[in-house]
Amino acid sequence: MASEWAKNEFGDATLGDKRLTDRLANIADSLINLPESSINQVCGSWSEAKWAYRFFQNENVKESDILASHTTKTVERIKAHKKILVIQDTSNLLSSKRYAMIKKDTYGYQKQSTDSKITMKIDKSVLRTCT
Repeated sequence: MASEWAKNEFGDATLGDKRLTDRLANIADSLINLPESSINQVCGSWSEAKWAYRFFQNENVKESDILASHTTKTVERIKAHKKILVIQDTSNLLSSKRYAMIKKDTYGYQKQSTDSKITMKIDKSVLRTCT
């Protein structure tokens, strides 16, 4: 059962079938609790994970339809405040990949770097509770 937040955030998504909209809210609710985790980890069982993967593979489910509902709700929240802060952070993520060198039996590590931007929107009431 999806939380009130998930129902409010994604309940207006027009996916062509109310069941798909309900599934979206359930998936979003699971992902928001463990955002760094994979679908398999947040779903709790293989059947729930399979259900989520089928949702994302459904031809009737379009990214633009999911984002439209979320964007609308975000804009509504922003309009409710005179000022908001948009805080950004750029992180450098490193991943190591093992590869075979030209010389026999010699191994090394190749590092790949990816820059990632993270954006948070915080209103003044949140800042007051943090200070």
